[in-house]
Amino acid sequence: MLKRQETQSKDARTDLVFTFEQDKEIILVELIKTVLKLPDYKQILRYYLSLRDKHSYPWKISGYLIGYPNPKELVYDKRSFKWLKLLYLEKDIPIQIRICEKCRKAYSNFLYECKFCFKRR
Repeated sequence: MLKRQETQSKDARTDLVFTFEQDKEIILVELIKTVLKLPDYKQILRYYLSLRDKHSYPWKISGYLIGYPNPKELVYDKRSFKWLKLLYLEKDIPIQIRICEKCRKAYSNFLYECKFCFKRR
């Protein structure tokens, strides 16, 4: 089940929450339209801790923090944030897309060729 703007506390709402009842899995998605900063990490961590308090083991909770990369790359300990994956706009998630004439799949407008069938523009 997909929920948008789910309330975690009186002043906090997650952007997207995917709940898979059968698999006992919850996926948090926090979308930041600017450069990722430390408060963004803290925000998704608060959401994670809130959900972890509501859903104990065997529920698996993971998260995606999506935004533009920070030139002064924020360093965070990936071992303590195994549940969190960073995805960058333009690098991991294309903003401007093109449809391949050959295979009809979408790929980034910044690529010179389709990444699926390798047809050049």
